[in-house]
Amino acid sequence: METRVNYAVSSLRSGFDDDVGMIGIKGMGGGGKTTLARAVSSVHDGKNIIKRLMRSRKVLVVLDDVDHIDQLEALVGESNWFKPGSTVIFTTRDEQVLVAHGMKLICNVKLLSDTEGICLFNRYAFGRVIPIERYTRLSKQVIHYAGGLPLTIRVLGSFLCGKNELEWMDAIERLKIIPLMETMKKLELSYIGLEEDYKEIFLDVACLLQGEPKHLALEALESYGFYARNGLRVLEQRSLITIDGKHMGMHDYI
Repeated sequence: METRVNYAVSSLRSGFDDDVGMIGIKGMGGGGKTTLARAVSSVHDGKNIIKRLMRSRKVLVVLDDVDHIDQLEALVGESNWFKPGSTVIFTTRDEQVLVAHGMKLICNVKLLSDTEGICLFNRYAFGRVIPIERYTRLSKQVIHYAGGLPLTIRVLGSFLCGKNELEWMDAIERLKIIPLMETMKKLELSYIGLEEDYKEIFLDVACLLQGEPKHLALEALESYGFYARNGLRVLEQRSLITIDGKHMGMHDYI
């Protein structure tokens, strides 16, 4: 997280100087957008400066989980609403909201690496960075299941804290059959907000087109009568699918 915070803060400082700095943070549900926004606001001492009038001095404003352009227009309008040198941070699941608002800087939250995931998990499961040795193999299984999602790692770490090895093994086996509800609720929000035809495109990708070349996926979807090119773009903007090079994919948890 420290690396991500430093990147976001340095981007704000170097990109705007005395202008109003606006940064969008985009990523899938549970991917760490809110945590990153809070961390950046902490660096800027946001709890104190946001209480003061926006136009009378430099302020920091954080708008979390914005899902429609109307919200941005109503709450922050244009950059001239703020005194030069102010900072405005948005988090969203939908990149198009940021694009439509004319966002100059969009920071895409990447999922945690295995090393980062282990460090985060250890804090919640053991209360320290270094794990208990006999739990190392089981911890790696949990990290593999979480697939880099910070929300899932935190929830599972807290749940497994204080439990014995047999309880860990039982919980891990259960997760293979029954998904973690708290994470699924977060991810479901991105899906629910889709238009019906985009939902159908998502389901086709999830069930039939993962790993397929993008051009073949487009041909297949268009043959079903979908406006596939725009649909895939929307799904990618909402972090519901990935297009790695030229191939279709999505997070393992989905």
